[in-house]
Amino acid sequence: MKSVQNAIHPPVVDIHHDNGGFPPAPTGHDILLGFDGFIDTIYSMVDTRTGPQSYERMESLQMFGERITDSASRASSLTVEWNSESMQPGGFTIHCGDVLAALGADVVQVGTYGLPIEQIFSSLTGSTDLISVGKPTKTKAVEFDDNKLILIDSHSQLRLDWSTLLERAGYSVLRDQMRSADIMGVGTWGKIPQMPTIWGEMETAFLEDLADPPDQIVIDLGNIRMLTPSAIRTGVDALAQLNQTIPVTLTGNRGEIDALAEAFSNTSFESFLATAVAVHDIIGVERVVGHNAEAIVMCTSSSKVTISPPKISAPTRLLSAGDRFNAGLIYGLLAGLSGESLLALADLVARYYIQTGQSPTYSQLCQVLR
Repeated sequence: MKSVQNAIHPPVVDIHHDNGGFPPAPTGHDILLGFDGFIDTIYSMVDTRTGPQSYERMESLQMFGERITDSASRASSLTVEWNSESMQPGGFTIHCGDVLAALGADVVQVGTYGLPIEQIFSSLTGSTDLISVGKPTKTKAVEFDDNKLILIDSHSQLRLDWSTLLERAGYSVLRDQMRSADIMGVGTWGKIPQMPTIWGEMETAFLEDLADPPDQIVIDLGNIRMLTPSAIRTGVDALAQLNQTIPVTLTGNRGEIDALAEAFSNTSFESFLATAVAVHDIIGVERVVGHNAEAIVMCTSSSKVTISPPKISAPTRLLSAGDRFNAGLIYGLLAGLSGESLLALADLVARYYIQTGQSPTYSQLCQVLR
């Protein structure tokens, strides 16, 4: 079996802290994450059945799409077999928390884990605490070599708003957790439609009550393509207002960053970076970060950065790779990284997970870079 050093290839960027060494572990840092929670069932799609217990797996989402298109062109129904592989807890809070706890941080997660908390979440281990504010969303996630297809059966996340958070978690509990947090991560707008109201109430009714609010907040867009353009335009006003109190890092994949830009303009931008720059200029947050397999981009008021990560030829796990990227971003911000180094560290954390199916410890990250 290949060693970790040989199997994982980080971007060719110098990821070092100002002190000359690899960024220190986030041990001793308090991180607050909210507000989702999922139970994910992972499937593979059957291409050809070769026996009762054997089949050839459909390798790409494009293959699946072509099969659908071909069937539709023939005015014919389509039957596709899939195979259940595993069930696991998921969502922005769970996946980010898994990484950050593995790296040594103390993590509190507020999300929809069940009332009472369901066993699949209760079995989680590590330096994390769970506060549940609703029932989890159920997903069916089909993994291909090049991408994934996620089918969502939403529950309480559709109705999750600020008043529900206060009712279920308690104002004093949320206030105390935010007082102690060094940084906060929030996901995901596309799956929690009332998220802008939460941002607004956090800024007006919550953060003003804190003597020492978190230094930064990282907000994951999620699949905002599920929202109307008018809802997107209304929502970004709350983001801009929140940024007046706490510096906001907005993060999303290529499709999500594109959807945000398209809600305000019909312009076709020449590059991923140009789209991120447009989003940054429109919203006015501290930082906009976009990521996909080909490029990772970032725009701030003082810099525009692009890195091109090495291609991953044999991924082990794609589902939730974006959440692992966000965890690496949170870690890098805690460590004081910026520019290419910040993006490369976030990519390295996601890359480790994609190729091993596990969240890295601090020593494992250092081992890869050595």
